[in-house]
Amino acid sequence: MASLRDQLVHALDIDPPQGTLAWLHTGPLAQAMKVARGREADTLREVEALLADPASSPRLRRNAVPLLAQLHVATGKVPSAEEIYDAAQRGERFDPQRALKQSLERLLGDGDLEVRIAAAVELLQIANPADLPPLRAQLTPLLPELR
Repeated sequence: MASLRDQLVHALDIDPPQGTLAWLHTGPLAQAMKVARGREADTLREVEALLADPASSPRLRRNAVPLLAQLHVATGKVPSAEEIYDAAQRGERFDPQRALKQSLERLLGDGDLEVRIAAAVELLQIANPADLPPLRAQLTPLLPELR
């Protein structure tokens, strides 16, 4: 049996289906989520390693960004009311998606334009109104490519 990393490479290093009958085929994200089922935490570590590996193909890295977001959501810890209350008492804003946002913000500085754009798209999907002013400054260099 192939390793988790090999299965992820096989699932992610493909072009998304195109054409009239594309809906019949599953895309890279769906295939990778099937690989991850039941071992999301391990898959998250592997996806982060694949994104950091300079030997990974640009297509694989681009397709791994939405998977990274999905896995962060799937492995996220549901905070207790006490944790939320304690954060507020310390003057901190509790953000259950902090780890995901930090991962995606690191990818905004990636050398590959398509990875930066994919990270920007994922960040915009989870942004709170309070996140928008600093996010606007980070995304300004990508505006010509996002149009």
